[in-house]
Amino acid sequence: MTSPRGTFVDTLAAHARSRGPFVLGIALVALLIRVATSPAPPARSVEAIAAMLGASVGGSVRPEDFVWEERGGLVHDAMLGRRVLFLAARPSGPNATPTNDLYRAEVRISRGGRPVAVRRVVNLTNTPLGHEHDLVAHGRWAAYATSADGLVQGITVLDLAGDAASQAARTRSERLRASVENWLSEGARRGIGETAVLFGVPPKEARFELTEDMLVMALGEAALPAAVTLEGASVNPGPRDEHALAAQRLPHDVTPWSRFLEETTRELIGEGAAGRVKRIATSARTTAIRLREATASPPPELPAAPAPETPSDEGFPPPRVATKRDRTLPGEGLWIPAPAAHPLPMSKPEAPPAIFTTLVRPDPDRPHAVVHLVAMDGRRLELRPMPGTLAPRTPTGLRGEGRIPAADVPAAVAVFAGGPPANTSPLGLVVERRAFLPPRPDASTLAIDRFGRPSIGAWPFGADVPAGIRSLRQTGAPLVTSGHIGKLSEADAVLADRSALCVTEAGHLIYGWGEALPAELLARAFVLAGCREALPLATSPDPTGIGFFQRTGDEIGARAHAAGMSLAPERALSGSPTELVYVVVRKANPDAPLPEGVAWEPDPGTQPAPLWQPGIYTATVSKLGAQVRLAWFAPERFTFHIRAGEKELSHRFGGTFPAALSDAERPHVLAAIGLGTGRRKAPRGLAIDGSIGIKFGPGAGVLVVSDGPVRIDKSEAFTPTPDADATELPLTADEGRPLPEARVVGSMRPRAALCALGDGAVLLASTTFDTDEATTEALVDAGCSRVVALDRGAHLNAFVHRAGGDAPPEARYEQTTLYALESPMRGRASTLVDSTKAN
Repeated sequence: MTSPRGTFVDTLAAHARSRGPFVLGIALVALLIRVATSPAPPARSVEAIAAMLGASVGGSVRPEDFVWEERGGLVHDAMLGRRVLFLAARPSGPNATPTNDLYRAEVRISRGGRPVAVRRVVNLTNTPLGHEHDLVAHGRWAAYATSADGLVQGITVLDLAGDAASQAARTRSERLRASVENWLSEGARRGIGETAVLFGVPPKEARFELTEDMLVMALGEAALPAAVTLEGASVNPGPRDEHALAAQRLPHDVTPWSRFLEETTRELIGEGAAGRVKRIATSARTTAIRLREATASPPPELPAAPAPETPSDEGFPPPRVATKRDRTLPGEGLWIPAPAAHPLPMSKPEAPPAIFTTLVRPDPDRPHAVVHLVAMDGRRLELRPMPGTLAPRTPTGLRGEGRIPAADVPAAVAVFAGGPPANTSPLGLVVERRAFLPPRPDASTLAIDRFGRPSIGAWPFGADVPAGIRSLRQTGAPLVTSGHIGKLSEADAVLADRSALCVTEAGHLIYGWGEALPAELLARAFVLAGCREALPLATSPDPTGIGFFQRTGDEIGARAHAAGMSLAPERALSGSPTELVYVVVRKANPDAPLPEGVAWEPDPGTQPAPLWQPGIYTATVSKLGAQVRLAWFAPERFTFHIRAGEKELSHRFGGTFPAALSDAERPHVLAAIGLGTGRRKAPRGLAIDGSIGIKFGPGAGVLVVSDGPVRIDKSEAFTPTPDADATELPLTADEGRPLPEARVVGSMRPRAALCALGDGAVLLASTTFDTDEATTEALVDAGCSRVVALDRGAHLNAFVHRAGGDAPPEARYEQTTLYALESPMRGRASTLVDSTKAN
């Protein structure tokens, strides 16, 4: 018996046989018409292939700017095409200057060797302000350089066999996502492995080639040799590592499902569909969070009770955070030392903790919504922004190394996720004066000045970065401004894992993190903690959180501060794909170089408060047969004033020179340093409190002391300010070289010389000699650039009187005198408005 299905199939087959010749004829006619009307394939030549590749991207490709990848197999090459890498020039940037990007494509070639078609073209670099060049290949490896602003920003090595070695994917789901991402971004499921070769000091040119196992380079105009292994990215910098060479295998991390779906939809369908996917994912996450909190057990609250305040010194730790709750969590609002961050590396055992933590619940209607706060001592800690290996993407192709420099690892204390919240448009990033992204006016900014002082606030400058700013990162609109919650956007209302950073009135820093929060709750916690300005940082699905480094012998590890933080802090040591900010202990001891066998020691005289951190160090060095005593005065621990001696020349313009400090200032004097007195013939200039009483002449140095760092100007360029004291003195060294003035022979007498170091410290040298050469050379050897001899012209005996020493400072002297007064050791963090006024 025949089934109904069998009858249907037989009928369909009979119909196809009867109509088959007719359908075949129609297809042949269509094929002939297509062949007759289609343009002829390009000629069988390298130039023809280059022209076809250029046309596929709307640019131009030179014959030497493409390389074939290894064959993908007979069927793949014949049916789909052979893969090729090529550099194509297209107009880009504000001036529409042609620059190269690196592309990957598949080219079908006829049996006769003619290119037939180009398909699946993918832009691998997309650097509108960068220029890729010098593409080379060897077996499964390829390499190219990226230049911008006339310098080689880096060299990238490609492993065309795939990125399996760099993938963090372990489960089937994670491997699926990695394959889809590779197919969309690199034209193949197996992807492309990448090794970034980076230059701390970019060369103007770089020549390189690939061997079986190495990238061999000749860097700069001197063609300095260097090499990087292809498999392990091990660096051989050569005998002279002038360009601070580094190499990093770029990871392929697991992308969270929400971001994967959004980005895949954007690539395949478009921006509108991606936005809908994002809204659905956000709504689902919010619903899940609300349901979880509604069904969760009540938190372990206790009746609120008065707790003893942690002793505070110069506003650290901050006052207890008042939450105005009748019942609180254990430790809520109370600052507790972070055990993982104490004691600080390279600090005295008696020093108090520099990092405290607490938690607060700023929303009375959400008892499970907790904000973790981490307070950092602005007196002893500094911040260093660090770009990741993959983020941020820059228009010049410049990448970060993603790991803490080896020189900073011994001082590293903590690290937290940096960069702006997810989906924020590109904003400024400058690291050690190297611009990754240009800053934008008014964006909320973390800036680090040349002395390592952090400041937070709206960027008051344009795209140019002032010389006094060393690093900066911009992250969008402020969370807190002038102590009040800032203007928040619709995106800030989304529940997400959030982080932020703020500065307090006392000059300290507080990091905040919370899980499944709107931005308003984080801002509210900062206001409760006494923050003046706060800027947002990373949000989920990017890694968020803060971690502390832990040391066991020579081993160093890291752990996150709280459960739920997605940051893996240990990656700061090996290479993080995302941006970080790491925290280091500020150098408190002198790092001015000394001869072998000589060390800086705390001076036995009276030290400035706090006593656990000495501010005056001394050492004795031998120079030209003389024993030169060096004294180092720590930056920002002293204020300096000049007072006229009783035998100083009188004010030439009707005024009077102050001869003594005020009664309030006198108890704080820790050192008095003689400057001599002026001669009636060719007197040296003198100004006190901004009033010039004796004119300054040319060809000398000027010691200038004011509210800011001590400095030494050339007399020709000196302009007095109302708050400054200044005296003209012999300039005995400039640009790190002693001048003839230092070798002028005179009487054998006590002499002294002084310089200001780049970090703001003051260095004083004293000895008995017949010239100023011994003191000058000792200071130059210690790193001084410009030196003045402390002699206003009368050739008097120099002196250095120390509080707590054999000769304490006096209220008045016959000589004009430089007084060093101790200053409170205050937090160094500030708002950007305050820092620009100070500078």
